[in-house]
Formats: sequence, C-alpha cells, structure tokens
Amino acid sequence: MARAVRPSARIDPVDQAASRLALFCGAALLLVAALALLGAGSAGSARAQDAALPDPTRPPAALLPAPRGAVEAAPEAPLLQSVIISEGRRGAIISGQYVALGDRVGDARLARVEPSGVVLRGPGGELSLPLFPAVRQQPAGTPATISAPAAGPRANPPAGTTPPRRQEKLQ
Repeated sequence: MARAVRPSARIDPVDQAASRLALFCGAALLLVAALALLGAGSAGSARAQDAALPDPTRPPAALLPAPRGAVEAAPEAPLLQSVIISEGRRGAIISGQYVALGDRVGDARLARVEPSGVVLRGPGGELSLPLFPAVRQQPAGTPATISAPAAGPRANPPAGTTPPRRQEKLQ
C-alpha cells in the first residue's frame, strides 16, 4: 500500500510572529507578578519611612481646618502684614483683612498709618504694630556699620531662627 504524502503545512509569518509575541507577553507578565510579590515584603518598611517624611505639597497647618473636637484657641494679637499709603487712601492689612484709617480692628480703631507701622487705639490704650518688628531704626545721620565676617567655619544658626541679613552700603 502506498502512503499518502501530505503536503508540508506552511505557517504564515504573521501567525508565527503573533505566537512569539504572545509567548513573550506571558513571560513578561509572570516576571512582573514575581517582582511585585518580592517588592510587597519590603513595601512595609518603605511605608514606615515615608510616614516620617513631611509632604512638601501639604498646606501649612494654619490653613487646614481644625480637627473635629478640637478646642478653639484664644484669639491672637493682631498681626500687621502690610501698610497702604497713597494719595487717595491710607490703610493696612491686619491679620489678613484690609482696614482703612478709622475702621475697627476688634474693639480698637486704626488711629495712625505710617510707613514703618500702624497704631491702634482702643479701650486699653494705644497699641503700636510695627511692620518689621525685628528691625531697629537708627537715628538720621548715624552711619550704618558693616561687620566683617568672622574668620573660620560658619556655625549654623539654631533651629527656628533666621540668620541676620547683611547690610551693605552702596556707592
């Protein structure tokens, strides 16, 4: 008996490429799953480290709403943030609110507006709010002094303080 010879089946190149791609994708999926399982063990310690780092994009605590059940703090003293002096108006930004000359701030009135600060007058007397509390003005005619930097390594200022600004006289 003669055997029937079957013609050789040719695999289409597109089908061959598709089967190779499917094999590659399956292997890559297994590799990703294995790496994810290995990384899950170390994720716990990474989360503990991340919890200690502050979020640089988080708004300041003063801008966040108070947590439930928190006791409201006593009102703070007024804070002068800006002085506005022009031909048409005199006023100031005090604790985030614009106050015109003569208007009320709590139980006091804005009595004076000067370039260096304002004066509030109330039942307790006058309260002076300087625009820059840390700056001391020198009497007119007193030459400004410039201290030479100390030789040797510079020490870091204590936490929570800012280093003094250098004042130089321009010629």
